[in-house]
Amino acid sequence: MSVFLIQVSGRPVDEVEEEYRKRGGEGPRMCDDPLSHRKYINSSGSWKREGWGRRDAWESIEGGDKVLIYCAGNVEEFSGSLL
Repeated sequence: MSVFLIQVSGRPVDEVEEEYRKRGGEGPRMCDDPLSHRKYINSSGSWKREGWGRRDAWESIEGGDKVLIYCAGNVEEFSGSLL
């Protein structure tokens, strides 16, 4: 079992909607999928870039792994919190 830290934002998905929806995002905010639907959609694609172990980390996630969620300040109900 591995533990992963993800940061989620409360911004609307409108800015990245096409890629977000292609990846299965339900929104309407970036934080709603991990908080309400138990899935994480990274619509930016930055995790695919080499460096800092991002790519290796995302490609190694498996069922049973744990996720620690950091909610950015714009996630109204959990602003600046770890869940």
